[in-house]
Amino acid sequence: MIPLLAGLIVFLGAHAFTTLREPRAALLGRLGEGSYKGLYSLVSAVGLVLIVWGFGHYRSTGWVQIWSPPMALRPLVYILMWFAFVALAATYSPAGRIKSALRHPMLVSVKAWALAHLLANGDLGGLLLFGAFLAWAVYDRIALKRRGDQGAPRVAGFTAGDMIAIAVGTVAFVAMFWLHPMLIGVAIVAFMPNTQQIMRRFTPAVNANEWVDVAPAMLSWTWTPNWTGLLFAGVTLFLGVMFIQRGQAVFLYFNF
Repeated sequence: MIPLLAGLIVFLGAHAFTTLREPRAALLGRLGEGSYKGLYSLVSAVGLVLIVWGFGHYRSTGWVQIWSPPMALRPLVYILMWFAFVALAATYSPAGRIKSALRHPMLVSVKAWALAHLLANGDLGGLLLFGAFLAWAVYDRIALKRRGDQGAPRVAGFTAGDMIAIAVGTVAFVAMFWLHPMLIGVAIVAFMPNTQQIMRRFTPAVNANEWVDVAPAMLSWTWTPNWTGLLFAGVTLFLGVMFIQRGQAVFLYFNF
């Protein structure tokens, strides 16, 4: 936990320092623009490395569960994450209505991302990590407003920049479901249950005692087969058999 806290202090402290305009101007005048940017980048990089390493170390050795987020919050989490990706894409897109409405789309993206993860994670480390980023984003937005920074200029109607932001943000959101396990090490449970959730209805459930400690929120999610799921499974099975018959798919065990 200490490396995680140190990383948050270093990384967010460096970013918060830029809101203190007089000390920033004094340090910039003393070091020069090039040296100041180099030092700022170095401190931020060190803080980010500490955050990544510290959070990984906490997850493997010191996990502390505070509360179990209800599964009913998952749709809201996905909406917030999609919005976060759209806002992030709008930051680098041409001028548009979305960027104009958000004023500072990067900060809006950070706030939506942090809030979504606070709703999806109930452990101590997650609350500290995402709560700290949410607090910093709120503070930075207030600092910008006090400086008179109005952000992106006003745009009357939707433009090509809006289409780019929505398209790029949506693609990034969908890609997150595949990249999240590889980059973060945590799989995203979307809409389909896994075998643990199905088998827990039976006695004895597979690894039921282990799930109480690892993911207690999963134990409260019940799943009942319905006609929609049956139709989806049937169509998937039919298409899979057709593709195998046409030689367009390779049987899984041939790869072992």
